[in-house]
Amino acid sequence: MTVQTVELFGYAASFFVAVSLLMASLVKLRVLNLIGCTFFVVYGLLLNAIPIVITNGFIMIVNTVYLIQMYRKDISSFRYEPVAGTQIDQLMEFVQIKKKDIQKFYPYFSECQLRAASGENGIIYSARRGGRNQGFAYALKHGGLELSRHCKDSKDLQNALTEVQKSEYSQAPVFFADYIVPKYRDLGLAHTFHEQLIEDLRNTYREILWINHQGNRTMSRLLKNEGYTLLSVQGDYEILMLRLQKP
Repeated sequence: MTVQTVELFGYAASFFVAVSLLMASLVKLRVLNLIGCTFFVVYGLLLNAIPIVITNGFIMIVNTVYLIQMYRKDISSFRYEPVAGTQIDQLMEFVQIKKKDIQKFYPYFSECQLRAASGENGIIYSARRGGRNQGFAYALKHGGLELSRHCKDSKDLQNALTEVQKSEYSQAPVFFADYIVPKYRDLGLAHTFHEQLIEDLRNTYREILWINHQGNRTMSRLLKNEGYTLLSVQGDYEILMLRLQKP
């Protein structure tokens, strides 16, 4: 093997380790660091540099153990709870801190919508770990849709809400967001969270709707994989429906 080829393993190892340190997600950090250490082990073997092999082999084991623990422990330690009473104020504080990240995925999100979903006008769930908010999901019922008209939403979003109110699904709750903080986003929690919501609502509603910005193609793909079907498109927004009960 040429010297240039051996050097490529060293460059690749350094690249993955350096990029891993930029990750907000602990899962991505561990995975990329694990890949980088693997390259370093190969690099060390090619150079017969045993200290490099031992050090990075140990780090590989540590990364692997932590990844296994993260998937086992972190998922089981989460609780998904309905938000009621003064808990909405705690959630609003969390939203203020995370608003910029929330709007990367849900550009139409506003605190006004979330307030409109409180009480009997909507459904709000909080994802909690260790007594702290780590995510949330919310939907507006018919009364919440009326209240949301006072929010400064885009014309396309208002048109989408109007279409929902005029449709045969006007009594179905309309979901707008299902958010998990970056630290835990890659643990499959969003899917688990959504599955619980569906099960909790199955006995109460025949269908649930979701309004999604068309620019959020990842969310659109995830919803369709969950069984949602596209009902219509209003400007930048698509309206999707999931049937919970058989007709």
